[in-house]
Amino acid sequence: MVRALLLGVGTFENAADGEWSPTSEGLSPLPSVEPQVRELGAVLSRFDGLHVCDPVINADRISVEERWRQLRHDSGGLPRIVHFAGHGIVRGRVLYLPVHDSRPTDLPASAIDVGRWLNEVEHGSDQSPVLFLLDVCGAGAATDYQLFHDVSEGDRKTWVIAACTAGESAFDARFTKATAQALERLRLGHWDISPAMAHVPVEAVADEIARELVRLGEGYPQTVVHSPRRAASLPVPEFFANPAFSTDGWQRLRSRLRLAVRELAAEFDPGLDPVHFLTRASGRLDDASAITGCLFTGRTRELTRIRSWLASDEPLLLVTGSPGSGKSALLGVTVFLSHNQLAELSTMLVGRIPAQYRPERRYPTLVAVHARHRSRDEVVASIIVQLTPEDSKPAFASSEQALDELRRIARDLPEPVVLILDAIDEALESGRIVSDLLPKLLSTLRPDGRPAFRALVGMRPPQADDHRGWEVPGAHGKVLDLDTSSGVEDLAADLTTYIADILYSAPGYSDQALRESVAHAVATAIAHSPDRSTFLVAALFADFLRTGVPLNPAEAVARLPQSLPHLLELHLRTTLDGDPWMRHLMVGLAQARGQGMPLELVVAAATAAAMAAGQELRPLTPGEAHEKLATARFYLRTSIDSDGRQLYRFFHETVTEHFRDAGAEFEGLADMLFHELLSAVPGRWAAEGPRWDLAAPYLLRHLMEHAVAAPDGSAVDHLFLDPEYLVRADHSNIWEAVHRTRTPAARRAGVAYRTAFGRFDTGDLFGRRLPLETRRAKLRQYLATYRAVGLARRLRDERTVLRTRWSTGLPEESLLSVIGEDELGATVSALALGSVERRLLAVFAGTDGSLQAWDITPSPDVAFRYFSIPRTGEGTITQMAIVDLDEQAVIVSVTDQNVLQLYDLTTGSHVADARLDGERVSALAVVGTGDQAVLAVGRVSGEIGLVGLLDESFGTIFDTVEAGDAAIASLLGVESADGSLSFRCAPAAPQGHGPKVLRHLDEWPVSISSEGPLQEVRIRPTNARTPLFSLIAYHSGMYAARGNGETVHVVTGAEDRGLTLADIRRVDRFQLALTAHRDGNMRVWDLDVCPPFGHGQDHWHHATVLGTIRLGGSELALSVELASGEVKAWDLSAGTQDHELGDLGELSHAATVTAGNASYVVTVTTESELDTWNVREDVLESTVRLPAPATSLAAVAHGDSVWAVVGGADGSIHVWDTSKESLSPTSSPTRRGRSQNWSRATSAASLS
Repeated sequence: MVRALLLGVGTFENAADGEWSPTSEGLSPLPSVEPQVRELGAVLSRFDGLHVCDPVINADRISVEERWRQLRHDSGGLPRIVHFAGHGIVRGRVLYLPVHDSRPTDLPASAIDVGRWLNEVEHGSDQSPVLFLLDVCGAGAATDYQLFHDVSEGDRKTWVIAACTAGESAFDARFTKATAQALERLRLGHWDISPAMAHVPVEAVADEIARELVRLGEGYPQTVVHSPRRAASLPVPEFFANPAFSTDGWQRLRSRLRLAVRELAAEFDPGLDPVHFLTRASGRLDDASAITGCLFTGRTRELTRIRSWLASDEPLLLVTGSPGSGKSALLGVTVFLSHNQLAELSTMLVGRIPAQYRPERRYPTLVAVHARHRSRDEVVASIIVQLTPEDSKPAFASSEQALDELRRIARDLPEPVVLILDAIDEALESGRIVSDLLPKLLSTLRPDGRPAFRALVGMRPPQADDHRGWEVPGAHGKVLDLDTSSGVEDLAADLTTYIADILYSAPGYSDQALRESVAHAVATAIAHSPDRSTFLVAALFADFLRTGVPLNPAEAVARLPQSLPHLLELHLRTTLDGDPWMRHLMVGLAQARGQGMPLELVVAAATAAAMAAGQELRPLTPGEAHEKLATARFYLRTSIDSDGRQLYRFFHETVTEHFRDAGAEFEGLADMLFHELLSAVPGRWAAEGPRWDLAAPYLLRHLMEHAVAAPDGSAVDHLFLDPEYLVRADHSNIWEAVHRTRTPAARRAGVAYRTAFGRFDTGDLFGRRLPLETRRAKLRQYLATYRAVGLARRLRDERTVLRTRWSTGLPEESLLSVIGEDELGATVSALALGSVERRLLAVFAGTDGSLQAWDITPSPDVAFRYFSIPRTGEGTITQMAIVDLDEQAVIVSVTDQNVLQLYDLTTGSHVADARLDGERVSALAVVGTGDQAVLAVGRVSGEIGLVGLLDESFGTIFDTVEAGDAAIASLLGVESADGSLSFRCAPAAPQGHGPKVLRHLDEWPVSISSEGPLQEVRIRPTNARTPLFSLIAYHSGMYAARGNGETVHVVTGAEDRGLTLADIRRVDRFQLALTAHRDGNMRVWDLDVCPPFGHGQDHWHHATVLGTIRLGGSELALSVELASGEVKAWDLSAGTQDHELGDLGELSHAATVTAGNASYVVTVTTESELDTWNVREDVLESTVRLPAPATSLAAVAHGDSVWAVVGGADGSIHVWDTSKESLSPTSSPTRRGRSQNWSRATSAASLS
């Protein structure tokens, strides 16, 4: 029996007036303590096996110490619970608990030292544990004390649940009130702790108390903390008995067997999932029964085939068949009879399967993965873990690196890896596993020429009579189809034995003759049925017979449904039809992901199903849901979550699909389900926001999957706009959903997440997960980088000394797609951006007359061709735009023969064409939308004309204006508020320069051009000098691309990557830029997530901070890229670039100095020139030719002059007064000041 001591102190001899402070000589009264402690005592007294003495209220120190000693000495080695509510005072590492006669000025002599009580238990001879529940200010100091003394978890005897952290306050005995309410819910069975667990984990108690605190609300911030139990394999302290733990002997045995199975599973990698293979191999539908005996029957021909395959070097054997045909059973038998680590558990199979049908031997390199609800990366991770020693901790930066390491491991093994993969069709990325992973593994060869991997794969046929879906690219495999591999008579004989064995334990079929005759009749009917789910149908119908009134053979066959869905309805008819909630409960449970849902979320899912079905039912309580699930337990599987709660799911994917299909008929179910699950997060509606630290583990693992299932994408955006969720939730699901974000703010958060955490950076698959504060700090930095400062501020942590205010980033992270001319099959002559039904499209015209559109919607996969027209007519399209006309999106193009063409953007079909008279069209722009849209064309003569696009006006020239005599290379129409129309024009580029393209960016006119030594694409307002964006993801010998959500760097020879064509357009909710480059690549950029200009130093030219200066009233930081010769000035408060010095040449050294009222940058070039630049004036003031290459540089102010101290390679040190030095005779005249770039010149014309 557990003994509990409740202590409450709310009145004090030395009472203080008003609020207590550390300097007070008295303690303020706490009137809420006594009633709440007594209420907690009343709740604890209702627990069986828990003895609670009368609460000790307002006692002095001697009395409290006496009750403590009495508790320790009278417990007889039994667990004890101590609850204290009152004041708490922290002094250094010591937590004092003042009692009635305590003196704040002399706490060591008058108060309780919690550390002393902890030490008495830890260092005493009594081995029984003690749980301290502390409802005092600074209570977390007790857990800090435990951590400081580093008591190992295996030896720990003291456990603490504290009302708040060491630096927080507790209020109004709320923790005591929450504890009473939480424990009352435990007593009533509402926690739904697995019945396999005799006691409730301390961490589960702490979390539930914390949830109750959140439910209480009242605006008081308290963070419940507790002693950690990191190792799940450690015994659970026996403080609180689990009311679900059965006292019935048979049920207790089943619970112990189920627990034994779970403990077995815990010894292996989760991907191996021995529980799955064991239950399927045993032929038993209940996991507790699976460990007691085996009912596997027949399939001798198939076992012989697998035995032969194992002994060969054949690379691939695909085991397929209808759902329920026995694929997993066959693979489960193979796993247990072939896997070295499972030898001890295979004895029950040995007696069921004759020796001639078993594998010839065990295979030391055999690994097995249950792929259901697992990603490609998780499958790879499981294989690696099973093939590597237990003490190794592999860590990889990318998917490909992990796969490369797996292939290396396999090549070094003594024999080929035998890989058994089950339920690939139920994997999260089944397509990638079949078309990408398996081909790469099966094509790997060992040094001796044998295959490094061989695969035995279980999966359903993709569709009837279509064996092409079973083919693994590049692998020559054989197919074992369980629907046809056994003859009807052999199958009927196997099913007869199987059904008779199931009926053997049924009292109504104890007569052998009846049992066998019924089994034979039913088996024959199933074997001849068109439904090939043979063994699953046999198992379910046999159980239906076993639990019902005995039937004769004819009656049994008459009751046999014609299909598996009908059988499910028959088996559950009484349950489903007799309760209005039951079908909704089944539909809700079918939405569960992974290993299943906890009870409270099953209730939420059922509620969503009822709402989607339009039924108004009274609320379903967890207790009622638990009772209803018990009536359908035959169809359920349970497992234990990390918090000790039960997880529920259906035992077979076919059952899940049956009820999931039923739910698909309810409009809006996925959206309602997401919001019901989100509402289950504690604090969801509180001002402080959701408490993700208290969310059910299921939600952290799978809520993003439910968000992805919601159709409009808003659910995914919602989660990405919650940064605390991002740092706590399952990494792989978040990573896979980044491309699904839609709004600009959510996309910025997604890119920040993708940049902060590589695919494996958080350690979910390999290695150890990064500490929470590390994840929080990394995400905060990159949120600031990608202009999501508001979200970054929400990731607050008072313990963090340094916080990111702003940060530079890489523009390449805004790169969505790279499409090469090799993929296009043509040289691009024109391009444009558009969308069709929320699909983002890039349209390209080729010099060969072709027209094609590519789907560039963000996705882990590469862009793909949407439509293609080999030849559009005579001539080459040289100008193109996309416009919406009367609810039809069309491509407007002009050829080099001045033919105006319209094409339907949805299909690529030709709509209309007309010839435009006059000089050749060299630019075009669409002005207006819908029935107000007209086309403006610029010509090589400098004329601008307006052309009709609608109906009879199509191709008609309305008006013409002269904009000069230079050819117009780019044209932009600007409408003013009074309706007048003006144009901005860009002339053709001078020889050797790239083009300048004019476009609108959020209704502002901007120019696009490539500049600088790295040929970055710069987007700047037409009337401003500082660019808004600098797009760069390349240099002369390398460029970046995106594949499967990751950045890939492609090494090339030195190439010219200057800009040739460009377009900017807001498409759906994306502000995109599409650029074509001289290297033959088309690049798609997401400008919404691109750092503003200056916020992205590229990979290859690193920046160095020179120092800070004041300029124009602002404090600026100066940075230099030595290799590119660029100096940038950053506004420290705003994080934006304020100034830039470029074209300084390749530099070896740089320094900054302020002399007088001017600021300077002193540089040394690789040609040994010492240059002094005036930052404000942006001019070169002096150049000195150095006598020797420089090895170091410093700059100091000397009055209004700048002195440069230069260390030379010859060992000399020279001090130069830069103001007195003349210019170097070898310096270029253009370096004395900033040359005007041709692209700044624009002409203007207007039309009224």
